[in-house]
Amino acid sequence: MIGQKQADERARSFVWRAPSRRSAVLPHQFAVDRPKAHWMRSGAVALGLVAVLAACSRDDLLHTAYDLSHSLPIAQQRTQRLALDLGTQSARAWLDDGWSWNEGEGQGAFVWSHGPRSSLRLSIHDPKDAKLFLKGFPLPAEQAQVVSVSLNGQPPLASFEMQGETTTYSVDVPEAALTPGVNSVELSYAYTRSTLGQRVEPRRDLGVGWHWIHLATGETATAPGPSAQTEEPGAVALAQSDLLRDRLTILANSELDYPLDLRPGSLFTARRIEIDEQHSLLLAVRSRSHETTRVVGRIDGPQRDVAIDLGIEDFDSVQLSLLTTGSPARIDGPLIRHPVTVRNS
Repeated sequence: MIGQKQADERARSFVWRAPSRRSAVLPHQFAVDRPKAHWMRSGAVALGLVAVLAACSRDDLLHTAYDLSHSLPIAQQRTQRLALDLGTQSARAWLDDGWSWNEGEGQGAFVWSHGPRSSLRLSIHDPKDAKLFLKGFPLPAEQAQVVSVSLNGQPPLASFEMQGETTTYSVDVPEAALTPGVNSVELSYAYTRSTLGQRVEPRRDLGVGWHWIHLATGETATAPGPSAQTEEPGAVALAQSDLLRDRLTILANSELDYPLDLRPGSLFTARRIEIDEQHSLLLAVRSRSHETTRVVGRIDGPQRDVAIDLGIEDFDSVQLSLLTTGSPARIDGPLIRHPVTVRNS
């Protein structure tokens, strides 16, 4: 009996009893009983976090939005185009509205303006004060033909009265009127004459027959004559991408236009840029919402660890242009990087 009684007491001592409501707070008593240790642990975590953030470089707070070497297929490639031989097929890709078909051959090739205004595009990578030369002849009429010249949608730079015969005219173009990359040139006419009733189909409203147009800068700002440029935009590859080396190579006097969505704080970065010391790589941003172009960076000669703020003040869809002047450029690790957005939970 005694042995059985001792066994029962021993069994009862191992029976688990559910804690009462009062005793249910016992798991928290570890922190209450040792508040100093808990405070020290929390403080250590906070100090550690501060130390980590302090140790972070700027790169740790950025993420890559675009790799420009891998994104080359989406970029539009252009060569610098300062002159057009109007009336030739090579110039057609640069003509917009207000032109008739090509006529004549060789040095005598020309194209008639069609309608009250004609527009075309020229491309210059490093704008400077320039002269715009135009060679043409007016459609004979009783009144004098007057041509007004405008650039990039701005008020006319100048107007000139044409002579009756083929003549070369010039207009001074200040640097401020030009933008890096493609520039729109608009020619407006005092009169046009319809071909209706002359048994010529379709009807044309003619004003001036143009032979060529040339934008000349610096020491070359003299009447240049016909252009030697015959290639069409995109006819040759102006840039190459080496994905294994993460390298982008742009030919001399060439332009790459990337359509990108950027945000405030966006940067262009590169490990290394190699270009002749006498020439430059320009970065320009054109906002699609404001239709304005700004030069945001200029790299003269070789440089390492390049970081250029693109000057984006709001979320925007832009055209980022990389333009070379006079020398090829080799860019290692060309990236567009965005700041990391940290949200408090």
